[in-house]
Amino acid sequence: MRLLEASTKSRGTAIAAEGGLRFYRSSSFRSALTVLMLACALQLFPHVALAQETELERLQAEQARAEARQAIAEAQKAEFEARFPKPTTTALEGRTTVDDNAFLESEMVAYVSMAHAADEIAAKLKNLQPNNSFRAITNLAIYNEKDVRLLQSYSAARNRIAAMDRRYRELILAATPPGVIQPQFAPIVPISAATSVVGSFIDLLALFRTDVEIKGKAFNIGEAALVSEVFRALRAQYPAGINLYYPAVFPPQLRMDNTSQILTDIQTLHNLKAKADEIITKAEKNDKKIAELKAEIETLKEAIKEYDKKLEALNDKVAELENQGRYKNAKLIKYYQDKILNLEKEKDKAQETIKTDTANLAQLKGTADTLKETITQLKALNAQLEKLVNDLIKVDEASGVNALTAFLRAENINEALKDENSYWLELTVLKAGGNNRIKRNLITTVFTGSQVSHSGGTIIEYNLFSKTGASQVSDTKTNYVNYVKAKKIKDLPNP
Repeated sequence: MRLLEASTKSRGTAIAAEGGLRFYRSSSFRSALTVLMLACALQLFPHVALAQETELERLQAEQARAEARQAIAEAQKAEFEARFPKPTTTALEGRTTVDDNAFLESEMVAYVSMAHAADEIAAKLKNLQPNNSFRAITNLAIYNEKDVRLLQSYSAARNRIAAMDRRYRELILAATPPGVIQPQFAPIVPISAATSVVGSFIDLLALFRTDVEIKGKAFNIGEAALVSEVFRALRAQYPAGINLYYPAVFPPQLRMDNTSQILTDIQTLHNLKAKADEIITKAEKNDKKIAELKAEIETLKEAIKEYDKKLEALNDKVAELENQGRYKNAKLIKYYQDKILNLEKEKDKAQETIKTDTANLAQLKGTADTLKETITQLKALNAQLEKLVNDLIKVDEASGVNALTAFLRAENINEALKDENSYWLELTVLKAGGNNRIKRNLITTVFTGSQVSHSGGTIIEYNLFSKTGASQVSDTKTNYVNYVKAKKIKDLPNP
């Protein structure tokens, strides 16, 4: 029992101790301790507490005065705005801005730069020294890829026509029998578009048309502008005169009475085709004769068979009559014998005809066999010529003209550049550009505003080719015009 009481007492003491520890750790205890310490401090140092209280009152009074002044200022501002309303306009800042797409002035400067570059190119061409591969320029055409390809196509077409011409002559000669005088191919007189067999298919108005294409692109110097400046510079360098051509815009023109080589070539082919048609017609008649001879021989052979049957019947009849009595049937026997004699003559004649026809047939077949391949090739060549003419006169849907008209244009260019001192000039604007510069200053800007100036430059590539395609001279020209004010652009030295 005592042990139980002692144990209970001990447990109560432990619980009380644990509760005290919890109170010590709680915030209530710490707050109470802080208040106690402050009370002690006030008792020990009363003058410090008084000073803190005085400072707090001073700060509160200062805050009240500041709030009062703020209220007064806001009231005065409201009164001022009521008496003098806020203006609706805003004062300008005195700032100058340039639109990113505004390149007119810079482009004008770049064009001046291009003109100077054109002068340099013209001077370079003028100062070229003649040598074995170069002669002084008298005819100059601006290179254009479309026209150069046209000239290549024209050359290819003429080569094709020349090959057909040679083949026609070879086949016509091969078809001439041995011992027969060989045909003579007299050269044809050059003809014009007005007298050509295909002249009616030439769109003469197309020779005077000009393809014009206009595209809008920011700051792009077109070829036409560069060509114009180069032509101007060349005329200044060649006061005695120089022939300048720009086929892409206006090709050299051909008079109606001028002869055309390609039309003459086509006319020659038509003449050769006529001879080929004669040979083909003759061969076809030969084939027809062969067929007729074969049919005649077969008919004669069938007739001979019939003759043999009749002769056999007549001979049997004569033998029968002789057995019945030769003297008795002398007249009938004589009749049948005469008939037999006539049939034998007809049979002999048929056999002779077969012999003759067989000989003729052999000869005709020999000729036909010899010409068979030649005739086949002539017919194929005729078909090629027909297709060639159709291709030449067929109107191209894209350009609206036919190839024959385009080839006449190529002949015009060739005619204009037929001299040895004729050249092609390729011009390319590699780059053209400019800048807009804005200068500001804290002092001068107040009175004059921002200062805007413009610059421009060009990079131009050129290459001079002979008619054979050999490059004579080439270079890349760069020209730059420094910054200039807009009002002074018109005063720039522009050739």
